[in-house]
Amino acid sequence: MKKQTFTLLLGWLLFLSTNLVAQNTEGRFGLKEGDWFEIQVEQNYSTSFNLPDMKQEQFNGTIYLLNYQLKKMLPNNNQQFQVSIDHYKIKKKHGNKYYGFDSYYPTFEENKTNPETVNQFRLEITPRGKIIYLKPINSIKHRLINLTEIGSAYLSMSTATYSEENSDSLLIYIFSNQLMFVDSLPNHAITPDRGIPMQIKFTDLNLVLTDASFSLTNNAIIQGKLKDQMNQEILISMKGENSEYYFPEIQFKTNSDGSFNCPFFINRPLHLRIMVGNKSLTTFMEPGDTLNISAIGHQAREIQYNQYAETKPNEYFSADLKN
Repeated sequence: MKKQTFTLLLGWLLFLSTNLVAQNTEGRFGLKEGDWFEIQVEQNYSTSFNLPDMKQEQFNGTIYLLNYQLKKMLPNNNQQFQVSIDHYKIKKKHGNKYYGFDSYYPTFEENKTNPETVNQFRLEITPRGKIIYLKPINSIKHRLINLTEIGSAYLSMSTATYSEENSDSLLIYIFSNQLMFVDSLPNHAITPDRGIPMQIKFTDLNLVLTDASFSLTNNAIIQGKLKDQMNQEILISMKGENSEYYFPEIQFKTNSDGSFNCPFFINRPLHLRIMVGNKSLTTFMEPGDTLNISAIGHQAREIQYNQYAETKPNEYFSADLKN
C-alpha cells in the first residue's frame, strides 16, 4: 500500500511539474529569432501619460514607426528585442500655419553619403509581458530640427524649430507596455498565431501593426448584400496618384444572393473606391474598420481639386483635415 501511494504521489508530481513547464515553454509572442514586426504609433497629447517636463503641444500630431526584432530567445523564455525608431513625423500648428518634419525626408545636407543612424534600444520581456529592462544601444544625439511650413498651395522653409528631447526611452517604454499587456484591454485583436496586437486605440493614442516578416491577418472588412448585384465582380482600389504602389487593387465576388464579405489588410487610413458590379462608391477606411453596405445610391460629387472651378468652396473637408 505504501509503495502504491508513493507511486501515485510521484505520478502526480511528474504531472504537475510537466504542466508547469508546459505553461512556460514560449515567450510573450510566438516568434523565432530574427522575426520582426512594425508598429505605427500616432500620439496626439503627452498629457495622456503625464510625461514629466513635457509641454502638451510638444508631441501633438507626432507619428512613430517602431521596429521590433527578436534578437534572442533566452533559456528562461524571456525575449530580447532590438527596437528601433525607423521613422517619425511631427506636425505642429502655430497660429494659422502648420509646421512639420518627416525623418524620411530630412533637410538637405550637401555631400551627405550615409543616412542618419536611427535610435535603437535593447528590450527584454518575460513570457507574461513584463519589461525587465530597456536601454539604448547606440548613442542618441539630440538636436534642433528645422520644421517645414506646410501651406495649402505651397511649401517653403521656415525658421521654426523642434527640439528632440531626451525622452525616447520613456516613450518606447510606454508604447511597449501597451503592446505587452494588450490582453487586459477590452475588444482587443491580436494575430492568431503569434499574439501580437493588430491595433490598440485610445482617445489620444493609436497603435497599428503595419508590417512584419510574416503574413499579417486582415484588419478591415467590407461586407453587405445587394440583391441586384448577384454573382458580380467586386473591385477595391485606392484613389489618388500611384495608388497601385500603396494599395494594389484586390478582387472579390458577390454570392448568388448578392451577399459579399471582403476582408483585407490596410496599414493606414485610405481613400478607397469600391465597385460592386455596375455600382460604385468611395469612402475612407482605416485599420479595424468594418463597412456594411445595404444599398448604393447616386455617387457623391468627387473632391474638386481646382478650387476655382465653381463659386462654392469645397465643403467636404475642413481646413485642418486638408492641411
